[in-house]
Amino acid sequence: MKLTLIALSALPFAMLACDSDGGSGSPLTCQTLSPAGNCWRSAVAEAYACMPEDSADDGTFSADRTSCTYAEGQTLAFKKAVPLDPDFDYVWDITVTNGGTQCAHFLSNDTVNALTTASGTVSFTQTGSSVTLTCADGSRFTTSNPFALFQCDGDVDLPGIAWSGSTGALSFSLTAAPEGRFGFFSCE
Repeated sequence: MKLTLIALSALPFAMLACDSDGGSGSPLTCQTLSPAGNCWRSAVAEAYACMPEDSADDGTFSADRTSCTYAEGQTLAFKKAVPLDPDFDYVWDITVTNGGTQCAHFLSNDTVNALTTASGTVSFTQTGSSVTLTCADGSRFTTSNPFALFQCDGDVDLPGIAWSGSTGALSFSLTAAPEGRFGFFSCE
């Protein structure tokens, strides 16, 4: 079994950010990423709410691996077919529907982790030497020292993903999953 974890904040880069009017964003601190005020955690909880609660339930990949369906009515549509063994270059672009209604969209590539729910989009973006956490309400956060976040005491949630797979099966998680929930989806 292969396990892969990506948290964009772990990449070595300088961090700068500005908000939409060109001013400085607020500092990205341990407190920003704590469970109480973390907009990423809130978006993840909303996305997990539209998936089956029992993490033992597996969805079924379509023959071309561009979708995964669950008996409970959820469907994941992948913009590009999911390889049998995804690597770091695979672009995760997933639209999640429940009962035919879109409830989440997730995009992760080498510059962004973005999660869209009914509440809006939360993104953690790297563009050149700039990294920004943008919340659904438009607030933006940055730091000039991303490695300081790894020194945080207590529980912090850096935006990121993890996946593992073997023999065509795939388990995928978003960091900051709700208590007692681990995988966002599991498909065979």
